[in-house]
Amino acid sequence: MKKTIKSMLIFMVLLVSIVSSAIYSPMPINGRVTGDFINGLTIEVTNLRTSDVQKTTTSSIGEFIVDAANFKTEPKYIWFDKFKIEITNCVSNPDCVKTVTYEGQDEIFSIFDIGDSVEPPEPECVIDSDCPISYKCISEECVYSPPEPEPECTSNSDCPISYVCESQECVYVEPEVEFKDIIISTNDNKSIASIEVDYCQNIDVVVKKNKLNKLQDKEIDFNRKDYDIHEEIILRDMEIKTSLYDSDYGTRPYIIVPEESIEYRYVFDKGIPLDEIDYDEPLEIKFMGEDYTIISASENKITIEKGELETNLKIGDKVPFDGKNIEIISIGYDDGTYVYVSYNGDKEQIFKGDIGKVGGIQILAEDIIDDPDVADLVDLKIAEEIEIDIINGEDYEDGEDYKWIISLTGSGGYIGITNQEDYKYLDDEEENSPLTVMDKIVLPNNFATIKFNEITDTEITDINFKVKENYLYVRGNEGSFVYNNVDYDTIYIDSEGIYDTDKDLISTDKIRIGDSTTYLKLAGNEVEIRDLSIKLDMSDILYNGESYDEKEDTYVDCYGMVFKDPDKAIKDKYGFQVEIPEERIKGTLTIGKELDIPEMDKPESTDSVEPDTEPDEPGTEKPILDDPVEPDPVEPTPDPIVEPKPKPVEPTDPVEPAETSALFKILISLAIAILGFVGWGKGFVGLANYWFNKGKEYEADGNKVEANKCYDRAAKMLRTALKRVEEDKYK
Repeated sequence: MKKTIKSMLIFMVLLVSIVSSAIYSPMPINGRVTGDFINGLTIEVTNLRTSDVQKTTTSSIGEFIVDAANFKTEPKYIWFDKFKIEITNCVSNPDCVKTVTYEGQDEIFSIFDIGDSVEPPEPECVIDSDCPISYKCISEECVYSPPEPEPECTSNSDCPISYVCESQECVYVEPEVEFKDIIISTNDNKSIASIEVDYCQNIDVVVKKNKLNKLQDKEIDFNRKDYDIHEEIILRDMEIKTSLYDSDYGTRPYIIVPEESIEYRYVFDKGIPLDEIDYDEPLEIKFMGEDYTIISASENKITIEKGELETNLKIGDKVPFDGKNIEIISIGYDDGTYVYVSYNGDKEQIFKGDIGKVGGIQILAEDIIDDPDVADLVDLKIAEEIEIDIINGEDYEDGEDYKWIISLTGSGGYIGITNQEDYKYLDDEEENSPLTVMDKIVLPNNFATIKFNEITDTEITDINFKVKENYLYVRGNEGSFVYNNVDYDTIYIDSEGIYDTDKDLISTDKIRIGDSTTYLKLAGNEVEIRDLSIKLDMSDILYNGESYDEKEDTYVDCYGMVFKDPDKAIKDKYGFQVEIPEERIKGTLTIGKELDIPEMDKPESTDSVEPDTEPDEPGTEKPILDDPVEPDPVEPTPDPIVEPKPKPVEPTDPVEPAETSALFKILISLAIAILGFVGWGKGFVGLANYWFNKGKEYEADGNKVEANKCYDRAAKMLRTALKRVEEDKYK
């Protein structure tokens, strides 16, 4: 019975060995050669079961390595496989050949002492001239050396304006001025004026007919003389604010509109004699698209005449007004020419040139024709109020949103309106909230629409900060960082410099972020991205010198840079996400006819990096979304590396493991059950069971790499137990 169980176990564990080989876990076959000449020797490793061969060469110190997982024939390697390792430069010497057996060990290591068996080869070269063009003589070998590229520059004078020479490369430098001049553009038919401004830039512009065709710029006639006038729309003291101004803004920009920041003006370029304006010589203008008749004017007051003019009315005629009729009862000449009218149950005699009040409205008897040869006729002007006094600062007729502004002098002046409500607060109960993208303000009479039309779309570089291995670890995507024309996706930073993933020094002071004009700069114990400062140990995060500890919101600065939840990052030392636009974000306002453009969301990052939401497991990295990468193998956290050590010859990259087969897992499970039942190798069986269950946990979490490692460890524990069974160590 005991022999039968042994045979079954041997068969099952052999099956486990064969099936587990499909996992292709790395199994190094390596070693070292000692002797007089050991550099560049050819090592040939043959699996005698499959006849597969791998070749490599020794390093300058005689080391070599191949990976059995890279053999082509499956199973690639199993228990009791024999491998012949030979140095082909000296196969006639038995010291240059070894045959080793795989019995479940983690690696096969061999030492060859070949003495003077190999003569050093004749040197390929002694000096560079012995080699072809573009090759150099290095260690007596001709090594290809690409020609040094022509430097783009050697001094700032070699670069265009606004560029400086850094590391022989012309690099754009943002001008020192905080904001560029605001430019007003227009469309082909000048129906829309567009104003592009930076975030946080004060908007102070005047729009005239050359940008908005609706506005007047012409001559008008008054008292038989021509006078130049023009219309203009003024925006002042408006600003695109971000969440630095109000954290409730989030990632949305808003335009703040203070009181008196929007003006419409009807401007007299040359002064009109105000004392000549009267009822007999009125000033006729078109104000915001409406006809105005001004019959009196002073420095800060005008009187206008309004109403509908009905002409050539005779006795008995009826004129409708506001749903009721005005009837001409009679026309007479007693004590002066007059007309007698009725309206809304009321009657009134009105003399020529006078205004009468009838039934709640006003009627002006503008003209009465007294001709004995024809019927008497009358011209009437009708309105709820014929003469209206308008004083500077009074409410405009459409309500309290606007007020009149009047400033007339002998040399010129203007008549206009301005807003007397501000648009500042998101929780404004009067609904006068600041404008976000696609919001608008419509001037009275639908004269023009002022609209926050869009924000510019630009590439975004998304980077993430955390503390790792006593460095500030900054992770992005391909090309997130650029130095001397070399791209990096991940960097390490300490107080001495900025390093790549091998801890090789890149720069001691700064590195450019993507294709932007923004740099990540090292400044003592912190790094700076424009006005954002991050301590190297993430003990604090500051913006413009102010600590953002205890601040949990998402913030957008005046450049359009976004940073999220600094308080959590300070406490957790990881997961601080910053988005840097390639170009400064701008907003566009339009004035005129409303544009029919769909709403635009905030520009999305084209190279999004998933923020860390929890600490990494020891030795693992969170993958970048666009290009998932295999987690680093588990290893103890090393001390900070200042300078990399020389490395042995690197093995060929292992083939990515396939998913563990169901048969393999069933065989392991059965072997554990049988060994456990007979009570052989309890320690090894317990370890096998532990690693088998651990592998199932990793597999359930989708971590195929760690799962395969655990299953392979379980198989090794079973092989060890089997070997002891064969040696009769379990009685």
